[in-house]
Amino acid sequence: MNISYFSPISLIIKKWCKILENNELMDVFFIELEELLKEFEESLENIKKKPEEPSNIKILARIYHTLKGNSGYLGLENLYEYTRSIEIFLKKLISFKDLGEKYEDTMKMMVDSSNLFKTFFNQKNNGEFSDIDDSYLKNINEMISNLGF
Repeated sequence: MNISYFSPISLIIKKWCKILENNELMDVFFIELEELLKEFEESLENIKKKPEEPSNIKILARIYHTLKGNSGYLGLENLYEYTRSIEIFLKKLISFKDLGEKYEDTMKMMVDSSNLFKTFFNQKNNGEFSDIDDSYLKNINEMISNLGF
């Protein structure tokens, strides 16, 4: 039996989390998000230093994988799809020995993504909270398509 992240159970969890925004589950999500953002920034710096090193891309893919799972579990459908798209892109990118001509566009995508996560994180700190806007999904999928994936 295949249960989608957006099954009725997931939708119930999403509504439950929305009602109890300050509950422990959401707090854990944002604590982990903060930790992952730090690791994300370190990985970006490492990619700038050694773009030919695939382990740096693997670290980013693992971060997106974690964010994808967490956001799916919480019923954050747009964030789930956003992180899923980037995770798939990064896993394909790992097969390249060198980012080469894709370096600049990939780095822009990662910086834009980092800024999105920071904004998302700050929403919680400002007492606001909602899933990311659909436009982010459209933009990220266009960027990935433009990179030939």
